[in-house]
Amino acid sequence: MNVLIFGDTVGRIGREAAAKILPELKAKHQIDFVIMNAENLAHGFGVTKKIILEMTEAGVDVFTSGNHVWANPGYEEIFAEPELRNIVLRPYNDLSNRGLGQTIIEKNGQKISIASLSGIVFMEEAKATNFLSAADEITARAAQAKAKISIIDFHAEATSEKAVLGLYCDGKISAFVGTHTHVPTADERILPKGTAFVTDIGMTGAHNQAIGGEFESILEGMKIGELGKFKIPEDGPVEVNAVIIEINEETGKAKKIERVRRII
Repeated sequence: MNVLIFGDTVGRIGREAAAKILPELKAKHQIDFVIMNAENLAHGFGVTKKIILEMTEAGVDVFTSGNHVWANPGYEEIFAEPELRNIVLRPYNDLSNRGLGQTIIEKNGQKISIASLSGIVFMEEAKATNFLSAADEITARAAQAKAKISIIDFHAEATSEKAVLGLYCDGKISAFVGTHTHVPTADERILPKGTAFVTDIGMTGAHNQAIGGEFESILEGMKIGELGKFKIPEDGPVEVNAVIIEINEETGKAKKIERVRRII
């Protein structure tokens, strides 16, 4: 099975770029399943039902998220509908009991477990419990559901947390991908026990700006100490960052992980 995973996808231009490149990537790489981190889809903060429907129409199967998923009240409408709640995930170890942190989807005769997890260090907005014990629960639930393919999106700032949890999960899941920083890392590899790993996929959002935000507005915010106030560009070049992971359907082990980076 070939799985395509987009990292944080930022605003309208990020959504449009992903939708534009999806048909090409699906055809070229024979993609079976698509995952996207949704926490920045609605103008950089959170997500709405309308946007989820837009991106499922574009070809996304499941949406992971992170600390910003709560920034837009649109999550309430999404989590109120069982079909959407099953494909739009909040971090599994979030203290909130709203929505789901893990889902089991059947595609092409294969059961696939997908889960979101949140880091703790430098994640003041995240109200998260221990991610090691949460990962144990996720892998146990996947095994109970007989889902041989299991994927975790770890939304975290600290590379040390990602390195430790990735190795901890090695051999227990098919793929461990990091998100949150919006900066792609060049360390994609198959870990010794067969888990695909990358510290951070990177974003799909405005290129030559400040990790998807408008440079000038972020600069002004830094000058006056208001870091949370910035704009999302509406046009201009977009960088698309994703990974493609080939997984053995019989064993659940990863065979290959490849980074995708395009400027469009």
